[in-house]
Amino acid sequence: MASRKPFDNKAYLKKWWAKQTPEERAIRKHKYAIKYKFKMTSTEYKKLYDEQGGKCALCETHESDLTKKLCVDHCHKTGNIRGLLCLRCNSSLAQFGDNVKGLKKALNYLEKMK
Repeated sequence: MASRKPFDNKAYLKKWWAKQTPEERAIRKHKYAIKYKFKMTSTEYKKLYDEQGGKCALCETHESDLTKKLCVDHCHKTGNIRGLLCLRCNSSLAQFGDNVKGLKKALNYLEKMK
């Protein structure tokens, strides 16, 4: 009797993933990220998205005018979700490290240097 090769799940998944279109991959990666990074379901994300009209909560650019989906913005201390931001706005806030005092100083600087 011939012995069967053990099922190679890693190889199976690699082949399966290669068959996915770039759009399908992006959707799966996004669902995975919101589920495991933010403990948020796709339904919760969609609700927040609809509440914001599909726009960044800061610059109000619509997601259809962006190259990437809106990011989930959250407080790094509490983990609470604040809203959805475009990558540029999310990255800008991250550079300030959720530091309100630093953001106010930057705002004052910009106002002063008009």
